[in-house]
Parts: sequence; structure tokens; C-alpha cells
Amino acid sequence: MKIYPRYQPDIQLSDFCATLSSYLTPLNRLRLENDILSFWQHREHVTISFSVRTAFDSLLTAMDYPENSEILMSAINIKDMVQIVESHHLKVVPVDLQIQDMSVLPQHLEAALSANTKVFVFAQLYGTIIDLKPIADLCKQRHILLIEDCAQAFCGSQYQGSPHADISLFSFGTIKSSTALGGAVVVARTHSEIEKIERVESGYPIKAERWFLLKTLKYLLLKLALSPVIYGLLIQLLSFLRFDSEQAINTLAKSFPHDPLAPQIRFRPPLHLLYLLRRRLQAHDDDKFKHRGQTTRQFLNKLDESIVIPAKHAGFHSFWVVPLLTHNPKQLQNKLLQHGFDSTQAKHSQAAIRTTETSFQPVNAAFIMDNVVYLPTLTEIGQADRDRLAKLLNEYFTEDL
Repeated sequence: MKIYPRYQPDIQLSDFCATLSSYLTPLNRLRLENDILSFWQHREHVTISFSVRTAFDSLLTAMDYPENSEILMSAINIKDMVQIVESHHLKVVPVDLQIQDMSVLPQHLEAALSANTKVFVFAQLYGTIIDLKPIADLCKQRHILLIEDCAQAFCGSQYQGSPHADISLFSFGTIKSSTALGGAVVVARTHSEIEKIERVESGYPIKAERWFLLKTLKYLLLKLALSPVIYGLLIQLLSFLRFDSEQAINTLAKSFPHDPLAPQIRFRPPLHLLYLLRRRLQAHDDDKFKHRGQTTRQFLNKLDESIVIPAKHAGFHSFWVVPLLTHNPKQLQNKLLQHGFDSTQAKHSQAAIRTTETSFQPVNAAFIMDNVVYLPTLTEIGQADRDRLAKLLNEYFTEDL
């Protein structure tokens, strides 16, 4: 049975071949870094890091905030980012999101601020890009550092970070758009923040080239296994062996699968990771992202208006993922799988930030994460099967009323 996978690495077989071939030729780190930085031609202060987690951890190390200082975060975030804050003995305070566009209202941010607030981390979620000026103005008034997490928002040269953010973080990890199987780019408004991050990371060792070679081979095999026919056989095999396919697949795709986190992220990128990152940036195709957005919009227009799609009404959306909400996510996942469409709740990596303080309960974020299902990548599905998926969803939600 053919099954469309929940996740499809945004990388071509030619990229894998070029990366493996690069191990046969000498590489120059300085040249690779300069080529990568030149992509961000509209921004003056830029640096490269091993991962977004690495850059964020390095910044908190450099800032050395007093214990129990508050780091505000938009209330849906990567679990590891929360863990990094807490590892620096700082307090995480969530700020709730609006379901229709995944924005944060300035009044909600202002209510969460205190004399101990040092940073606000806003994550551009699902492929949306929210105008940060309203919250940036508030952060500036209160002398709060504004960090824009663009890990899910890369869309080629269309967006290189908000001019209103103090720092913007772009990820090229394994599940991200234009993946380089790792690596991150940090864009800052002033050189001061870049200098702080580089000073910390200059003391980190370079990750082994052998590590990246093995990672490249692993994801090459995974890419081949994620063709719908092979993936269908794999799902059937896991079911026969009574393995939890959700856990098995998510574990394979996770960049940093073990605890503690710090020893896994405190590195500088290896040469061949830089080679692949340069290749992906130089070959970027803005039309690919526009096509993804157009394809997804056409699909969503075929769905009944009663189906809730978080961020559907965002002003800019490249649809890195397509989430929808249902009161019984597992039931919907099973229904989709029976008809050849795998999906996920992504609970292994992303979560609503919960708090014991009732005044900061992220009601919308919790509702989203308790009820969300992410559809398989629509651009990897043919038109006839996209139509079949839309019909299946409409029938499911009609029966579910």
C-alpha cells in the first residue's frame, strides 16, 4: 500500500551526492563561511552557528543574566529551547498566541512583563511571518531583548529577518526548509550581539567530519525510505512487529535525541556541513516556496470552513507545515493512515509552555497542541491524491459534528 509520509526531507539526491563527493576534495573554511554570509546581503551583522539551539545557548551564556531572570517566550515552542533557558537558571514565562495567525497581542506581552524580564523570544511558526513592529516597540520601551526564532520561517531570499528584531535565528536542521542537515545563521541588528555569540563559540570544538559523513548517509537512506511505496511497506512492517511507528519515525528525524542537551550542541559546524549549507543557499529557489504556498492555499480552499487551520489568516505564510485541529487527533491520524496519508502530532519536539501561575496560562497554545494534527507535505502529493485527501477530511469532519 502506498502511504505518503508525514515528513519529507527538503533535499535532493543530488545534494547528498555532492556532499559525499566533497569528502574527496580539500575545503576552505573561511571561503565557505564568507559565501554563506554573502547570501544575507541585506543584513550587515551575520554569523554561522552549529544550530539555533547552540546560538541561543551561547547568547544566554554571554549575557549572564542574574538567576531567576525572566525569559518570555511565545507559548508554542521547541522543548529544547525551554530546556536551554532553564539550564541557565532562568525562568520561562509563556505569552499566548492568536489561533488565526499565530501572532502575539502587544497587550498580552505587556501583561507578562515584569522588572525581571530580560528577553522575549518570538517564534515564527508553521511558515508564517508576523510583523514584529508592535511588539518590538514595546520591547524597546522596556529595554527587552527581542529574539526572532525563524527556524520554521526560511523561505529563500524573500525574508532575511525582521528589521525590528534584535536577533533573528534561522535553522537548516534536518526537518527544515532547504535543510543542510544542520547549521544555523544568526542575523543581528548590531555587531555587539554577534560578537558575544562568536566569543563564546570560539571556545567550542569543531564537530567531527566523520559525524557529518555518517549523518549524511543516514538521511540519504531515510530519503530513499520515504518514497510512498517503500514507506507504506515500512509502516506495515512496524505494525506487524507491533512497534510504535510514531515514536520510531520521530526518533529517526530528531536532531538531538538524547539528554543532556548541552554536550550535543556546544560545537562549531564541520567543514562539510558548511559546504552543504553553502550549496543549499546558493541554489535556493524562491519559486519553490511560492509554489508551496500556492498549492497549500488551493488545497485549503477545498476544505469546509468549519475545519480550524491555525495560522490560516496570517498575512504571509509559506506553509512549512499544515496543521489542523480536531478533538480526537489519534482517531483522525488512524483514519488518514487507512487511506494512505501519514500524519503526526509532533509532540516529541514541540509543546505548549505550561506554567503553574494561572495568570499566564497559554489557553490558545494549549488548545492547539492538545488538538493538532500535521498533514503530510502537500507538494509531495499529486493533484488527484490531494483532492482525495481534501474530500476525506471534509467527510471526516462532517461525520464528526
